[in-house]
Amino acid sequence: MTEVVLGYWAIRGLAEPVRLLLEYLEVPYKQNLYGHPQHPEHDWAKDKEQKRQLTAFPNLPYLEDGNKHITESSAIMIYLTNKCNRGDDLLGATSDEKWMNQQILGVQGDLNSILTSQSYNPDYQKIKNDNLQQKVLPKLKELNDHLGRQKTKFMVKNTPSICDFRLYETLKHAGYHYDKLYDQYGNLQQYINNFESIDAIAKYLKSNKFVERPINSPSYAKFY
Repeated sequence: MTEVVLGYWAIRGLAEPVRLLLEYLEVPYKQNLYGHPQHPEHDWAKDKEQKRQLTAFPNLPYLEDGNKHITESSAIMIYLTNKCNRGDDLLGATSDEKWMNQQILGVQGDLNSILTSQSYNPDYQKIKNDNLQQKVLPKLKELNDHLGRQKTKFMVKNTPSICDFRLYETLKHAGYHYDKLYDQYGNLQQYINNFESIDAIAKYLKSNKFVERPINSPSYAKFY
């Protein structure tokens, strides 16, 4: 399989679920990291104008595969899934798997928005605990209860779906904000363990390709 190029800021951000998927699918890739002190050659302000020749929607993250230039993280993940002929496996083989995958993505998006918003809020320390009680814990309880009803290793079934790559990253993000967050949510803690036990993911997390922090932009976020 030919090597693809993933372009993004030098943070986890929106690109980390894509990295996890690339590793899971064993797609060879290299990265163009923007805003990284060791890679001054990557200048997004300049590159963005050049990318307009390739797409009407220049943005980060992007994926380049031959003459294809794909932006928007959700589109990138669907493209990679279909490229590897894993649509039924990762997007859903049945109607129930497909709608449940999308349902979990919606919940994940809500939780991710809460965490990202508070990370960039100048009053981060003031709002952090209120957000935990009023917004974060209710979402975690719903997800924990869902796993209890499903009785599966992952959110939709016993093998990962696209939603799991996004949700795992969001749950890890939440865990950085709040200590011992999953002590009261055993199903979610086991879910995280299950994801990190996938051979390709375990290998990635132990490699020098994995960068634990920053999650958000150190230049703008109060929590990164």
